[in-house]
Amino acid sequence: MSSPPISNAPSFSDNKISETNVQSTQLVSNDGQAAGTSRSAAVYPKPRPASKFTRGEKCLFTHLVVTFAILLLLFIVFVVHLYVVRHHGNEMFEGILRRRVAEEESDSPPVGVVYVLPDYYMCNSLLLRPRWSLAPAHCVAARSEPNLAYALPSWRITYEPNTESVLDDFSETLITRSVPHPHFNRDDFQNNIGLFQHEDALHHLVSNVYMSDVSYLNDYNLRINANDLKLISWEDSWHLHGHVVQNPVQPLSPEKCKLYVSPVVDIRDYEHCVTMMERRNVSIAPGAVLAMKSEFVGIFTWGDSKGRGLPFVILNLEHYKDWITYIVSAR
Repeated sequence: MSSPPISNAPSFSDNKISETNVQSTQLVSNDGQAAGTSRSAAVYPKPRPASKFTRGEKCLFTHLVVTFAILLLLFIVFVVHLYVVRHHGNEMFEGILRRRVAEEESDSPPVGVVYVLPDYYMCNSLLLRPRWSLAPAHCVAARSEPNLAYALPSWRITYEPNTESVLDDFSETLITRSVPHPHFNRDDFQNNIGLFQHEDALHHLVSNVYMSDVSYLNDYNLRINANDLKLISWEDSWHLHGHVVQNPVQPLSPEKCKLYVSPVVDIRDYEHCVTMMERRNVSIAPGAVLAMKSEFVGIFTWGDSKGRGLPFVILNLEHYKDWITYIVSAR
């Protein structure tokens, strides 16, 4: 007896089960989506709107504001200090070191010549006060040399007169005291600066010279004022009744200055080098005064007097303002 054929068609019960499974799957799927949505809302909150500035930009801006406020406060304190505090030392130095070179040709700069009678020329000098003149220390110290003791009463200093006050004669006076810088070194010309005190007061040579503010002498100022530099000296080193002349000079860079001077001695930070603007057959003695933009800022202390082998080494007067003020104002 043969078996009944197996039919492939789904039965009613099978369809019922399938529908039930589908509905269950859909419910599970919907519930899973709902649960996932809920978890997403709980774990990832709603993002805030983006800020216009980052944290770094805010920090930088805060630092700039604080820095500007500090600088403004310091500037206000500086201005108040200038108007409230009285600077006695600067006022004294304004009247000692910086002078306007006379603008009129008839006015002679207060640059003189130091000599020993009868006619032995020593150096140039700069009149600071009616009874005080500035000169290189090696010239000032020579007055105290034991082998020159016999000539001590013969030391003189003379200046070309101002034509508005003295027409024919030179202003000559006896030197009564010599004060070289206490740290002057004869071997390497360190601190090569000194002062002469003279017997007669030369008021007529300084009364109409304008006193200006202190301007610092440095390589930068020399470079930007290269066309306004003059080395003022007596016309002839061996002719006492000559005239004051202004020789145009130009600055040397610090590198070239060290290159020329280092075989002799190391250049100091208060020394600078200049050379003649044009080759001229002149001889400039130590003590010649460097004028920069009509202001006396330095003196020639050592080097080649003709400016050929070595440059003119200029000593910065501002570096010694305290010492000069102390000596000149002492009673």
